Amino acid sequence: TWLGWTLLSDNAADDNGVYWPRVKEILEGLMDRWRERWGREPAPGIHAYYWDTPQELAESVLSGLRAIEPGLPARETQFVKALARAVGTSGRMPLRGPFLSREETDEIVAWIDAGMPEGPPASG
Repeated sequence: TWLGWTLLSDNAADDNGVYWPRVKEILEGLMDRWRERWGREPAPGIHAYYWDTPQELAESVLSGLRAIEPGLPARETQFVKALARAVGTSGRMPLRGPFLSREETDEIVAWIDAGMPEGPPASG
């Protein structure tokens, strides 16, 4: 276990094939597209825009709520809800788009549901 997460077996991560480098690439690509669309850096706001590790993402808070709550299915987490649709009074992330594709969101969901693996298990 890590921060209350019960990591799934190595086979679960193998089946899903989504690891932290891919999730980080998706999120950084999203913010690159945002900057390109709006012609500026995001203003410091109510949460971080970049995470260097899965631990930073897991511990982050979005609009006063934990982004990824241990034990919750990914689609029920504040993080995925905010990426996929507006939540409460908060709009879909990032504000005014562009937004993740359904496929990119599905990759993040698979990664969270697989226990947020940093990489494939070491063979041997």
